[in-house]
Amino acid sequence: MVSIAAQQVGKRVSECIRKGERPILGKLAIEVGYAKSSSERPSQITATKSYREVVDPIVKDMLKERKRVMMAMRRKRLKQVDYDKLSKVLDELTKNIQLLSGGKTANIGFSLKRLFDQSQND
Repeated sequence: MVSIAAQQVGKRVSECIRKGERPILGKLAIEVGYAKSSSERPSQITATKSYREVVDPIVKDMLKERKRVMMAMRRKRLKQVDYDKLSKVLDELTKNIQLLSGGKTANIGFSLKRLFDQSQND
């Protein structure tokens, strides 16, 4: 069964990313007609097949572009300015890929390790 609302969320997310904006899934979900309870758990929307059908082709293209950026960064004699620009693009692509695919955009493992280390020192 196709969820038109989930497809609409996917399209709005891709529009936000194209514009360079950060999509807020909960807000977009409410705009297309989801209940507040659903908007508070956007992972329920992003896990649907309908959402994936819209977003997966975009993620696939972003993965190709990210690979291209990484290859360019490996070139010898790359100017520092060019390297800095490429690293910013790489960072942005990675965050957008994680956001679209429902992944985490922060390094939670690193934060947990820091908390663990702090508790060991106390």
